[in-house]
Amino acid sequence: MNLGPGELLVGRAWRWDREQIATDIDVDRRVKLADGEVDPDPAISVFAVRHDGGEIGDTLDRLRSSVKAVRNAKWLAVVTEGELEAKGFKLELSEPPPDHHDLILGRPAGEATIVSLETVFGTRERVRL
Repeated sequence: MNLGPGELLVGRAWRWDREQIATDIDVDRRVKLADGEVDPDPAISVFAVRHDGGEIGDTLDRLRSSVKAVRNAKWLAVVTEGELEAKGFKLELSEPPPDHHDLILGRPAGEATIVSLETVFGTRERVRL
């Protein structure tokens, strides 16, 4: 994995299912509308930690800790901020919980967007939490 100093390592608890991703996009939108946001961008929930330039394994351990604190999952799909940006996705910090981000998907967030997202997150092996 090519992860530069200062770049975010991004993880999503692994349960990859296109229908579930579409549901997550819809739920995120409804929550934001209920909180008073006007026409929120389609997004899904991810966690991300900034790489300090040391060992990538240490950054991955910090990411695992952040996810395990609030999610009950066995696997984590990881990508870099650069890989997501290269596909047109954008991260926005959305705490609490710590290290939580919204992954902004762009418009429209239809089947093609979900397939693109699946491609990015499917480029490497999942890691055990």
